Amino acid sequence: MSHVLVVTLIRLILLIDLRALQNCNMMSGKLPREVIDQVREQLVSNPARNNKEIRRTIDLTPQIKKIEAKVDQCYEFVNRANKFFWLALLVPEPHLGERPEYYSQGTEAEMQLYLKYSYAGRKETPGAIEAIRKQMAGDI
Repeated sequence: MSHVLVVTLIRLILLIDLRALQNCNMMSGKLPREVIDQVREQLVSNPARNNKEIRRTIDLTPQIKKIEAKVDQCYEFVNRANKFFWLALLVPEPHLGERPEYYSQGTEAEMQLYLKYSYAGRKETPGAIEAIRKQMAGDI
């Protein structure tokens, strides 16, 4: 499960970046190209910024749909593996101090362990919590 959590956060970063770029691309023609280029540089992380295909593509809808499907897969995998995890990621405070000695798959103790390992990634992924909240509501 820990590997899927990392992949999920990476995919969320990419999804957030693609959506930001798509919104920026919609401003083409309304603002000078230099302004749009500067905004694009500030909006996205290095992987999206350095990808030539993404930079050249005006309509990123197909890429966004593909990443959304992959995020859905990761989300469902984690949800099946441990039904406690996503809610705890949204409200981690009650669990961060816990140090379970033993755990079984799918238990709250397992969630506490994985939450501890993935908490830093959660904090370093701007927009991830809101994306997970939307995913839980079925709005992503």
